[in-house]
Amino acid sequence: MVTTTLDTLTQDCLDQLTTTVERLRPALLRRGYKQFSLSRDAAEDCAQETYLRVLHRIASDDGPKIFENLPGYIWASFPNVCRDYLSSQRRAQRAFPLDEQQDCPAKATPLTELATEETVAKIQRAVALLPEKFRSVFRLYAFENLSYVAIAQQQGVNLKTTSTRLHRARAFLREHFGTHFHP
Repeated sequence: MVTTTLDTLTQDCLDQLTTTVERLRPALLRRGYKQFSLSRDAAEDCAQETYLRVLHRIASDDGPKIFENLPGYIWASFPNVCRDYLSSQRRAQRAFPLDEQQDCPAKATPLTELATEETVAKIQRAVALLPEKFRSVFRLYAFENLSYVAIAQQQGVNLKTTSTRLHRARAFLREHFGTHFHP
């Protein structure tokens, strides 16, 4: 098995990929706007990221297979890139920068400290009630901030299994906290 690297790709391969992506670019951008509600800049970024991912894939052992249906492969890769982009945007919105502490109260009152302690204890009890396979996925996602892909790799399961386990863990926790529980 011979592994191709990016340095050894022929100019012909790069030209063919570039030409195909440029030919598909208007359709990819329309798909980004319509199917994923992306802005123009976001759709452009996703098209560029698709080009890079396909380029890296071509440099792998599967390169010759990809060229058999290059437009189809690019067209199928683009939605995955868009979904990854949207997921990263949602994760970024959930993040709480440490330097934005001006929104936090200057001093917690004994009542708010008690409420916080009770909530933390309630969350810990609910998480402890989860079956192990759901608990481990939930902890990795909610507390260690790992992506679905990283969790799947760490646990040796496929991505769909990780997604299902996290969904079921959230559903269980919502039963205990009501519909407003969104870690």
